[in-house]
Amino acid sequence: MPLPLVPVVTAEAFYVIRGLEEFTPPARVVARYWPKGVQRFAIGSMLLEPDPDNPDTAELPMPTLAYAIVDCNRWLVRCPFCPAGVQYASTTDHRFFCVSCLNLANDGHWVRVVWPADREAIEQALVVRANLDQRNWILGETVDDLLAENVDLGVGA
Repeated sequence: MPLPLVPVVTAEAFYVIRGLEEFTPPARVVARYWPKGVQRFAIGSMLLEPDPDNPDTAELPMPTLAYAIVDCNRWLVRCPFCPAGVQYASTTDHRFFCVSCLNLANDGHWVRVVWPADREAIEQALVVRANLDQRNWILGETVDDLLAENVDLGVGA
């Protein structure tokens, strides 16, 4: 009997699986509370203050881009500024805020996350791989590349 296919995990699935629906990535925490009058938000030893001219963080300029990738069956976003920042990628909130470097190289502004247009096809090509460590996709790889890897792995035929 074939094993059920395990879907690729997004930020939403990661938090729901753990019963943490109310605890979302830090970007949402900041966005949720700053407009409600919180004057300061602390992350570690850094104290951040909202921009009084633009409290809606969704409207902040985002000239730098980050890209959603699949790493060992997880949709992730790696920080474009530091090697330590990596978080689950959200399918509904396409912003990234690094809790390691605080996006200081981007003046503390959010970074827009770019998802591949063919996300579903990428996931379909990956979920046939039983070994979750082999479920990887990076920017520039095509679905045809993934399907060719599947042939090499002896899966998905």
